[in-house]
Formats: sequence, C-alpha cells, structure tokens
Amino acid sequence: MLTDETPFPETPTSTGVSAWFRRRAPRLAGTLHIRDAAGHEIIVPLRGRDTLLTAAGSGLPGYGEAWAVHLGTSRTGLLIVYGPTGAVADRRSGICPAGRTITLGGADFTWLLPPPNVPGHLRVPAQRTANTRADYGRFRNMVRSVTQSR
Repeated sequence: MLTDETPFPETPTSTGVSAWFRRRAPRLAGTLHIRDAAGHEIIVPLRGRDTLLTAAGSGLPGYGEAWAVHLGTSRTGLLIVYGPTGAVADRRSGICPAGRTITLGGADFTWLLPPPNVPGHLRVPAQRTANTRADYGRFRNMVRSVTQSR
C-alpha cells in the first residue's frame, strides 16, 4: 500500500526509454533474398527496425513483415511473417538466422549480413601493372615544343 511517505518509482526519462527500445529492437542490417513460388528472386535491403514486404514495395506477391529479434545474449535473428495472399489467415511466421534459409508460404527467405568492415590500415590499393593514364596530351605537347625549337 502506498502512503504519502512512499516514493513513487522513477518514470523513465526519454533517454532511458530510447535506450530500452534500442536494446529491445535491434537494427536490421544486410539483405533479405527472397525466391518466390514462381522462381523469381527479389533482393530487399534491410534498414531501420523493421521492413514491409508488399507487392508495391518489394515486388513480392502477398504481404509480409520482417524485424530483428534477439536470440539469446549474442545472436540476432530475423523474424519474418509472410502470407502469399493478403489474408491474415494465410500468414506464417518463422525466425531466420543469419546465413540460413526458411520457407514460408511457398517463398524461400535467406538473410545475408553485410561483410564486416575492413580496418583502415589493411586497405592497400592494388598495384598498377602499367601506366593506365589515357591522356598523354601534356607530354606530347612538351615533346612537340622541344622539337620545334631546335
């Protein structure tokens, strides 16, 4: 029972709520490769917290949604809800781990993560095998001016 002396629990501040939301709903990354029942492959880039899979947006017939979920402390999976028609009764759901394929409603979904970033000190430009400069105009003009002055 609360009395006048009992302090109310602190309400979370706006930064506390946003931090909770970021931990609760991880960001999407990578691409979702979809092969529909007709064999057409569709590649959907994943950004933000969730994505819609509709005929108008991605070209996939039917309706679907995808968002990232935590699978334990260090792994993240992609929760996909998809139905080949717009009807709610036709929708199926499944969790797709990174690099794996699941089948929902006759369509195959594969989630591929982007490659890790290469550290800056490892980026070495490719060695040139020859002078690839296409414009020799300055050098030729210099040769012309030297030969004409003789």
